[in-house]
Amino acid sequence: MTAPIETPAFETLALERVDEHVTIVRLNRPDASNALNTQMGRDLVRCFEDVALDPANLRCIVLTGSGDKAFCAGGDLKERRGMTDEQWTPARDLRADGAGADRLPGPDHRRRQWRGLWWRLRDRGLL
Repeated sequence: MTAPIETPAFETLALERVDEHVTIVRLNRPDASNALNTQMGRDLVRCFEDVALDPANLRCIVLTGSGDKAFCAGGDLKERRGMTDEQWTPARDLRADGAGADRLPGPDHRRRQWRGLWWRLRDRGLL
């Protein structure tokens, strides 16, 4: 049985609580093959910061994509093509800085876990 998660709405993500320990995070831009744009980067950062700050018995996050075409096409090149270098820099920095893991409260191991997840997602072209 699934239930929605009580979090602020995300423009580019759909969250679904499968049970008390498992949540599905769905990239939700199927018309663009779930390509990562600046808004999705912001939504992912906010989503995972929320989880890091209040894990609420969460043990597993399943990251998937909406639609039948693709999990994620990578970066949104159409968005980038329309941006100046000045506009692109903040979006690039959002994906490059580890999502501010140093700003997270709590024990050091939680920050290291978050930074490790962030870099794995980034290395796979998901952020």
